[in-house]
Amino acid sequence: MDGSQDGTTVGKSDGTLDGTLYDPEAAVEYLDFEELDESDENNVDEQEAANPLHDASDYVFLFTGIFFQRFYKSQLRPKEWTKTAVYGDTATEVVDCLWGIAFAKVERQVIFDDETPRWSENTTPTVNDASDFITLQDTTKKKLYAIDSLTARVLRGWKGKTVRVYIYTFGRPMYKPVLNIKQYSVSYSHHKTRIGLGPIHSWLLWANFIHSAPVHTQDQMKQSSTPPMQLSKYFRWVATSEPSRLEAVHKGMIVAQNNNSGWLREIGNVKKTLLDCKKLLDGALLKVEEMEQRGVIGNDMLNSMELAVRPEEMELSQHLANSVTDCDDVDHQ
Repeated sequence: MDGSQDGTTVGKSDGTLDGTLYDPEAAVEYLDFEELDESDENNVDEQEAANPLHDASDYVFLFTGIFFQRFYKSQLRPKEWTKTAVYGDTATEVVDCLWGIAFAKVERQVIFDDETPRWSENTTPTVNDASDFITLQDTTKKKLYAIDSLTARVLRGWKGKTVRVYIYTFGRPMYKPVLNIKQYSVSYSHHKTRIGLGPIHSWLLWANFIHSAPVHTQDQMKQSSTPPMQLSKYFRWVATSEPSRLEAVHKGMIVAQNNNSGWLREIGNVKKTLLDCKKLLDGALLKVEEMEQRGVIGNDMLNSMELAVRPEEMELSQHLANSVTDCDDVDHQ
């Protein structure tokens, strides 16, 4: 898999690159796309013919592997390229069987020094590098297993089952450094009309949308400076010119003014309600004061009547009052 254009070489090294990628961004751009030619389809038939499903009694460990090719770890839709039996009497033999099948899709490993990609010193990977290229997934538990995790206990549990096998063409490290390079290239893009850098999941959705589109429309979609309308809600839009920015500010001020006017109307309604309550309280207080005055007037009238009906004392009444004494009632004892 070799290609060159304007002094930029991307793909498997043939010994002429001195172990270094000339253009990492070109390599990253290449890794964003999946290609499966007719030779790969022929390889599927050859692998299935070379590895027929054996009887479970012939080997200690045997399971059916569905092999997927991945160019980078976060690839959303890896392509299934073969389905065949994986077998062996020991874990080492199982790894050898996996490597024999996966080697057709393995290229020279790409290693990252910080954010700078370079070719591995080993031009041709060996079975000792299988842990850097192969990951297995239990379809029942949805759990990922590295090559180093393939113990006898795990392999016994897979006997007779179907397991997903992911083959990383350029190695498993093709993940975070690539995303960092993408973020840098988008943040400092020369296209001033391109939207700003959003969450990485939004960009993955955009890339997946392009890959799942019909082939004849993918090139046009790649050249678009804006995402499709279905995904626009996942991105933060930035004004492209001073008039656009002023128009956006003007619209924002109109929205803020409308919001503030609504807030003032609500405050006016609350104030009116409080004033109505105050009027009710003032009226009730006035009635209480009137009732209090009525009570005071009633007390004055009663006091006047008490003084008017008091009995008059004369000399006879005073003499009779003085003649009254306390003595023993001897007549009724």
